[in-house]
Amino acid sequence: SVADLIENSIEFGIDTFDNADIYGGYTTEELFGNGLAESGIDRGRIKIISKFGIMYPSDKLPIKVKHYDYSKEHIIKSVENSLKNLKTDYIDCVLLHRPSPLMNINDISDTINKLLKSGKIKSFGVSNFNTQQMQMFEDKIKIDCNQIECSLTHLEPFYDGTLEYMQ
Repeated sequence: SVADLIENSIEFGIDTFDNADIYGGYTTEELFGNGLAESGIDRGRIKIISKFGIMYPSDKLPIKVKHYDYSKEHIIKSVENSLKNLKTDYIDCVLLHRPSPLMNINDISDTINKLLKSGKIKSFGVSNFNTQQMQMFEDKIKIDCNQIECSLTHLEPFYDGTLEYMQ
């Protein structure tokens, strides 16, 4: 069961769980939330990450074209849905799922700052942003993390300044 997987992960020292609203065709957060509730694990023992912004056609979201939505309304709706599905009062870190050339930095920053003040999210980050994309946020909001692809087969972050910038 999912509860067993969460419990086993914690036994092995894994206390951070990465989610996104789109994972599993918009079903994984609810599965995780149900498993967490079933496990009875104290919420304070784990960290939950969730991502939002990608609109992906699926049975749960009957849209025709994959696109990004970083509007104030969508950010709030996504966080509220994630909180409900994950069965938690707060998300430890919420990430913009991917950079979009059409994102409005002011709208995103204002909305995330309100969610931070409300306590619904504890920190803010991005996923797969380059240095220039992160710099756009510098005066608006603190980026606590950048979840990037970095491996022996994807070395770019070692050479493009991404790792240095985050340090």
